[in-house]
Amino acid sequence: MVDRNNLLCIVSPVENFRLTYTALLEKNTLRESQRKEKRVLQ
Repeated sequence: MVDRNNLLCIVSPVENFRLTYTALLEKNTLRESQRKEKRVLQ
């Protein structure tokens, strides 16, 4: 049987990385869309 705490130690850094990565991607897409909107406005 796997110790749950050990499992969490392995899973959470990966999970944290995935969440951070997703957040960064969303921020980048947001920035890109704002840039496109500005270009359209000019």
